[in-house]
Amino acid sequence: MCTMHKLGLQIWPSPDVMVLMSTKGTLYKVAMLSTALEDALAYCTVEEFAAGFKKRLALQLRGIKQTRGSSGEGDWNIKRKPGNHCKSYREG
Repeated sequence: MCTMHKLGLQIWPSPDVMVLMSTKGTLYKVAMLSTALEDALAYCTVEEFAAGFKKRLALQLRGIKQTRGSSGEGDWNIKRKPGNHCKSYREG
């Protein structure tokens, strides 16, 4: 792709932009945009994960992604047990 870009062939996004956007942290960084999910979070420590994940799971299905890779390895979907749960993200 870099070779094609250097030859002047139109590629979107450009390779340098792809490198910047290829981390899972990007999902968190754009959470405030209207096209993103407002409850996208990044947990950098075990303590942050323990404190925040249960609260988020109370609302809906959650996806967990490790910080590397983009082919689906290390991705998990977690569902809550049936019962009374928050109806909106703000309630959590």
